Amino acid sequence: MNEFAIKKWWKFSLATDLAINRMQSNLDDFAYPTRNTKLVAVATEMSRAPITISGNLLGSFINEKVKQGDAASGKQELTPAINVSWQPWRAVPLSLRSFYKRTFRMPTFNDLYYTIVGTTTLRPEYSNQYNIGAKYSEYFLPLKLGINLQADAYINKVQDKIIAIPANNLFRWSMINLGAVSQRNRHPYIIYPCVKGKIALNGTLNYSYQEAINKTNGQRSHGNLIPYAPKHSGSATLQCSYHSWGINYSFIYTGERYMLPENDPQNYLMPWYTHDLALTQKLAFKRTCFVTAVEVNNLFNQYYDVVINYPMPGRNYLVKLSFNL
Repeated sequence: MNEFAIKKWWKFSLATDLAINRMQSNLDDFAYPTRNTKLVAVATEMSRAPITISGNLLGSFINEKVKQGDAASGKQELTPAINVSWQPWRAVPLSLRSFYKRTFRMPTFNDLYYTIVGTTTLRPEYSNQYNIGAKYSEYFLPLKLGINLQADAYINKVQDKIIAIPANNLFRWSMINLGAVSQRNRHPYIIYPCVKGKIALNGTLNYSYQEAINKTNGQRSHGNLIPYAPKHSGSATLQCSYHSWGINYSFIYTGERYMLPENDPQNYLMPWYTHDLALTQKLAFKRTCFVTAVEVNNLFNQYYDVVINYPMPGRNYLVKLSFNL
């Protein structure tokens, strides 16, 4: 990577990467693919208070070859991105941000060549992403309380989205392209650190509302949510420490979903959530710092499937010891 300063407020950079990926297997008639990827990125940033503007252009040059069968087509793509951030008032700790990004994603080797699941006719995934957001951060010294509020709204329009769906049965899946998918997302986020004497509290709240809709014309599932894409999801964490002791709590929620492109009642999946709890202690011996932890995951032993018929662990326990030399 090379970076140049055109002005004090204007930077320019150029970076290149080369990657070679191979896949091995002991299966009969396996493709043994090799992918050569060359990436070239040009980026610039201009920052003059209260506005910062940055942008980049990424060139992706991908070629593939196989020992047996047909290889996926090579691709040469240019994908731009631009970001703008602005602090309207110096005295108010409020900043606004926005970006546009065009992305390109090649199917993975598993998507293309894995036995039964993969298909070499799978097309790359393209998306146009639009985002607008705001951040407010302030520390209230008399209360010894800090707060960090963030909120974002974005639209993601995807062409040829790659998804996995069951084929002949639930144990054999196949990869397909959905011609067009529209995603709309609202994402508020809160961090609230607090220190009272020798007790320190820190927590987060995170909520996401997402509409990932199949917009492919001519399909029965047109206008339906795509598989395994919940409208509502969120998480919460709370950490409390006193001297060398600490206790951590986390909550994860995933709303109702559908397991197939058709949002029929028989494809409906119930929401699921988990509670996790951990107790930690820090110990020091000479110059070595030890951290011991006892965790209880899925505290209330809820049954849930992230993917249908693949149940996740019930209540489980974990004891950890880590140290720095």
